[in-house]
Amino acid sequence: MAIQLYDDQQVALDWLLAHQRGVLGDEYGIGKSYPTITAATCVWGRKLVVTQAYLIPQTVQMILDVNPYAEITPVDGETPAAKKFQLGLKSEWTIVSYNLLAMPAYQPLIEALIRNVQVVWFDEAHRLRTRTNAWTKFAWKVLHPGRFKGRVWMTTGTPQKRDGGDWYPYLKLCDPQVWSSYWRFCETYCHMEYTPWATEPRGIKSPELFAEAIKPYVLARSWADIGRSIPDYVPKNVWIDPPPMIKQLHAQAKKEWRVTYPDYEKLLLSAGAVIAELRQLTGDPPTPTSPKVQMAASIIEDEASDEQAIVWTWHRRTARRAYRELQARFPRRPVFMATGETPASERAHQVEQFKGTKNGLLVANIAALGLGENLQTGHVAVLIEECELETDNEQAIARQRRTGQLHPVRLFDVHLKNTVDGSVHKAAERRFTDAQSTNRALRFIVDDLLASP
Repeated sequence: MAIQLYDDQQVALDWLLAHQRGVLGDEYGIGKSYPTITAATCVWGRKLVVTQAYLIPQTVQMILDVNPYAEITPVDGETPAAKKFQLGLKSEWTIVSYNLLAMPAYQPLIEALIRNVQVVWFDEAHRLRTRTNAWTKFAWKVLHPGRFKGRVWMTTGTPQKRDGGDWYPYLKLCDPQVWSSYWRFCETYCHMEYTPWATEPRGIKSPELFAEAIKPYVLARSWADIGRSIPDYVPKNVWIDPPPMIKQLHAQAKKEWRVTYPDYEKLLLSAGAVIAELRQLTGDPPTPTSPKVQMAASIIEDEASDEQAIVWTWHRRTARRAYRELQARFPRRPVFMATGETPASERAHQVEQFKGTKNGLLVANIAALGLGENLQTGHVAVLIEECELETDNEQAIARQRRTGQLHPVRLFDVHLKNTVDGSVHKAAERRFTDAQSTNRALRFIVDDLLASP
C-alpha cells in the first residue's frame, strides 16, 4: 500500500473488516477515508462508493493513493447517456453521487450494479440522516440484508447534525429487523418535544442506554480518544452594529412580510421566507458595502495580512457579494470563490489554485465546500453567515483543522446585533447542546472498546 496508516486508523480498518455493516463516525480530521478504502481493498470483488458529487474527483485520487493500479469509474458524465454507460462498466470501483441514487432514471442500473458488488461505502453518510430522502429510501430498499449480502460501511464525522433521530437511518441500514420503527426509536432513546403543531425528537436522554443499543454498529472516537492531537481551535464571536437601513428592513419584513427598497420589492409568503430573506439581508444588504464583509476584510488585514484566509458564507448571494468586495479591498491579493453554482471540476480548480498561493483569499459556501476538502495550508477563517446546525459550521472549520495542521485555527464569527443573526446563533448553540448527550454515549462505546483485551 502507498499510504501509511496511523495506529488509530489501523484500529478503524480492523473494526470495519470485523463488521459486515457499521458506522465509522470518528471526529472530523482524524482520517476515515484511507482506512475505509484500505479495508475495501482487502475485500475481494467490486466496490460502490456513494459520496457528494463535488468530492468524486478527490475520492478517485484517494483510491489511487492506496492502490495506484485500481480500475475506477466515476459516474460523472455530462449527459444521461454518458452516466448510464458508466454505470454499465465493470470496474473494480464505481463512484456515484447521492443525487444519482434519488433519480428514477438511474435506479434500475444502480440496483443491477449493487447485485454485483461486495462493498458499498457511503462517504459523508450524514446525507442519509433524513429518513424521507429519496436516496435514503432507495438505500434501505436495495441494501436490505435479505437482498444484499455484501458489506455496507458508512463514514461521517457528524452522525448527528440536528437531533437524536438522525441516527435512525444508519441503524435501519445496519439491521432493519431490530430498527424497524422511527417513532419507537425516538420515544425510546430521545427527549421529545411536543407542540400543537409537531412532535419532534431532541437530544439523547440516556447516554448509557443508547450506547449499549448502538455499540454493535458504531465506532466513533474523538481526538482525545486516539491519543493524537492537532492545534487548538480558537473561536471568537464578533458582534457589530447594523446600519439603519438593515434595521428598517428587518422591522418591515417582520411586520408586513415584504421588503422594499429602491429598484427591489419582494413579497414574503411564509415565515420561512421571512427568515431566509432577513438572513441574506444581513450579508448582502442594499447598501454600498456589506458591513459583515467589510468587517471580515478588516479581520483579514489584522490577522492574515500575509497569509491565506477563508471567508465562509451560507448563501450564494452573500458569497458573490463577498467575492466582489474582497477583490476591491485587496486588489493585490488573489481572491477565489467556490460555491454550489460552480461546476465541481471548476470548484476543485479554484481550491487548488488557492492552496498554491501565499496570501490568497477563498470565499466558500459551507454547503458547497464544508465537507471532504483539505484546506490546512491556512489557519484563519471568517464566518460571515453560519448554519443553524452547529455541526455544519464545525465541519467547515475542520477543513483547516485536521491532521497535518501546524498552527491553531482561528475562527472569527461575525454577527449583526439585533437581527436574525442572533436567532440563528442561538439555534446552532441549541443543536450543539442536544448533540452533547450523544457524545457522552459515544464515549461509553470507546471506553468499552479500549477496555477490551
